[in-house]
Amino acid sequence: MAKINEYETDAERQRREEHSKIRREYLDRSSVILSGEVAPHRVISKIAEKYGRSVMGIKIILKEAGIYKDAKHPVIVSGNITPKQMALNF
Repeated sequence: MAKINEYETDAERQRREEHSKIRREYLDRSSVILSGEVAPHRVISKIAEKYGRSVMGIKIILKEAGIYKDAKHPVIVSGNITPKQMALNF
């Protein structure tokens, strides 16, 4: 059976990999965000700066993945899974 990744173009593969890195980076900082030490917007703006994207672009990537909803719900993890465990599934 063929994998979906076999049919990806180089641009699609690069986009998927970059989105995965962005999600992992955000989730790696989730404990700091949830503790209230740093605002989610600050973390998102640093990630946006690093990847040369807009803050809104990063938020869209995170929202599509179901990780970020808004400033009041900065890290969404369902069930008993931790953000670190969730990052491994991406």
